[in-house]
Amino acid sequence: MFRTLQGTKGTITLYHDINNKMSRYLLDSLKQHQVTSKDVEFKYNLDINTNSTSITKDQFKFLQNCLHTHPFCKVSFKSAFPSITENVDLVKDLENLNLPNNIGEIPIKRPLVVDWDHQLLAITDKGLQKIIDQYNGKDN
Repeated sequence: MFRTLQGTKGTITLYHDINNKMSRYLLDSLKQHQVTSKDVEFKYNLDINTNSTSITKDQFKFLQNCLHTHPFCKVSFKSAFPSITENVDLVKDLENLNLPNNIGEIPIKRPLVVDWDHQLLAITDKGLQKIIDQYNGKDN
C-alpha cells in the first residue's frame, strides 16, 4: 500500500563543496544526527548535491519563501546568492527580488543546507542545529 505523508521522512539537501571546510563539517554533522537512537532508521533523508552549480527558478522561489521562518534563513539565503542579494538587506526586498525572465538557472554558492519540510536554511553550525532540533522534537 501507499505510505502516508505522516510516515514519510523529511529531506534535507546539502549543496556541498568538498573543498570547503564548513561544508565538510555540515555534512559530518548531518550524517551524525541522521540516525535515531535505536540505530535502525534515519530521522531524515539526506540528499548531498555536489554536481549542480545552480538551482531552478522554482527552487529559488521556495528558498525565498523560507526567509520568514528563522533569522538564520536570511543570512543563509544571502550567502548562497551573493551576486543577486549584495545590495539587498530587508526580508521583504529579498522576497520580491525580480529575476530576469530569460534566466533558466540561478548560480548557487556552497555550502547551503535546505530543510525542505520545515522551510529552513543553514550555512553555519548554529543554523544546522536549528534544523536538527526540528527532527529531534525540539521546536525552538
